[in-house]
Amino acid sequence: MPDKPTIPVKFYRPHRDWWVYLFSFLFVAIFLGGVPLVLWQADIAVWQRACMAGVALLLVISTIDKVYFTVYELGEEALVIHSQLRRAAIPYRDMQEISPTGFKALFSTKRRKRFAFSRHNMTIKVTNAYWDEISVSPYNVSSFLDHLLSKIDHERSRRATVSRKK
Repeated sequence: MPDKPTIPVKFYRPHRDWWVYLFSFLFVAIFLGGVPLVLWQADIAVWQRACMAGVALLLVISTIDKVYFTVYELGEEALVIHSQLRRAAIPYRDMQEISPTGFKALFSTKRRKRFAFSRHNMTIKVTNAYWDEISVSPYNVSSFLDHLLSKIDHERSRRATVSRKK
């Protein structure tokens, strides 16, 4: 039996702007409509056609996965961002600062991992070997922030308790 009560795991859907749906639909339509036409008309070897078709199919599947199946999970020890094909876990102990970012984050050139598909996003600064910042855009921002901050506080108090016991 744990010493302290645990905070339940929460799932949040990302907020997406209308242009994300439009661009993803156009991207998928162009690839599904244009690539077969190019492959049919092109005078290239069969293996080259197969490679082009495979790359196009992977791009379409990846786009659909990122846009429609992404979920933010506030787990026991980390913020887990996952969909059907990818998964990223950001431990609460690595989070340094949370700030609203807005539209400029979508075009930033910083070392930022983008899990946001909205101009209503926030940036989480982390101490991580792979990236400095992570962009997220939960649909219910206030509830997400409340639960995230309570998870961070819970993690910090748990670490303080463990370090005092040692």
